[in-house]
This record gives sequence, C-alpha cells and structure tokens, in this order.
Amino acid sequence: MILDENDDAHNFASHGYPAEAIKLQNMYTTIEEKLPSVDAMLTGKVVALKNRSSIESYSTYLTAWASYVPWLNSLFAFPLLWDERLCGSVVWSFDNPNALDEFGNQLFTALTSILQSMMSNEFDKTRSVNPIGVGANTQLNALSQDDGLRRNYRMSDRQIEIATLIAAGATNREISKKLFFSESTARYETVKIYERLQVKNRAQAAAIIRSATN
Repeated sequence: MILDENDDAHNFASHGYPAEAIKLQNMYTTIEEKLPSVDAMLTGKVVALKNRSSIESYSTYLTAWASYVPWLNSLFAFPLLWDERLCGSVVWSFDNPNALDEFGNQLFTALTSILQSMMSNEFDKTRSVNPIGVGANTQLNALSQDDGLRRNYRMSDRQIEIATLIAAGATNREISKKLFFSESTARYETVKIYERLQVKNRAQAAAIIRSATN
C-alpha cells in the first residue's frame, strides 16, 4: 500500500494470492476501511495478527479475504517511511502462526527497510508535498469555525481546526506542523473526520467542510 498526496491508499502490488482475493482487496483499498495495511500507515506501528482467529476477527473485510486464502495463519503489516513521513505499508503473511518470533521480527523488519529503500521512486511519484500558498491562507481565514461542523457532524474543537485546514488544502504533514502534533495524529484525526462526514477522500471532505462553514 502507498499513500498518495491526497492521503488515499492504493494497492501497489500483490503476489501469490488467488485472483478472487486480489479483486476483493482492490475493492476495499481506501483509507477508511479496517485493513492491517492501512492501520499500519495510520499509526506508524506494526499490526501483528499472530493466528487465524485474530485474522478472522480483525474485520468483516479480512474475514472475507482470508476465506480465499486457506493457508493464511499469521499476518503482519509494517509501516513504510519516506523522508520522515508515513507513506505506505508492506504486509507479510505466513502459513506458520509462529513466523514472527524474535528472529523473524528482526528479519522482516530488516526486509521492510530494504523494500522501503527500493521503493523510493514510487514514493517520490506519489507524495508531492505542496505548501499552503497565499490563496489557501486567504481561503482558510475566510472559512468560519462556527457551529456548522460541531452541530451537524459532532466534531471536537481540534477536529474543527483540522477540518478547516483540510478545506484550505493542507496536507497532513502541514497540519501536523501547524498544530504541533505528529503526522500520525493528523492522519488519525483526518480518518475520524472522514467517518463523520461519510466521505472517502480529501476532496469530498473539503467540499462538505466548506459548505458547512460558509
């Protein structure tokens, strides 16, 4: 999985899985779905599903996906970083429920780092950070932080502040710098805002936010 400049998740490659599983995965490749790969990107932490039962109970989607892969007994999603940003994730899956013991953890952490360095060109293509310009700042000042978002979408003060920045065109990295918290926190709050607005991408969110704050 790789995050693009709009923080939408894209399935980059899948190998060794049945066509039915790949089709299902592609259908659910969005930032809002509960996928180990997406959760690893949001939190910056390894998602470890160490046995079949933990895989099947993780989410409805993963239960359906695992039904096409009867050999799958453990799954681990590692976050990928590029230029100090969370930019993607890699998923390792095994037929052995004990695959990630201490040695395995060291091995696949190292392999993830190697893969991360090999994908530098892909990260450069998909993550172009555009600073907020004068026009965006003007738009930001024009947006009203009144009761629209709080009343209609039950947003907290911090979510309203982040939503206003989203509507002004800020990336999660820019939001984190402006509000002085981590980029992973900005991602997490952005996902929560998407859920409250019932949208699937940044453009849809920005349109609703502008409408609610005018």
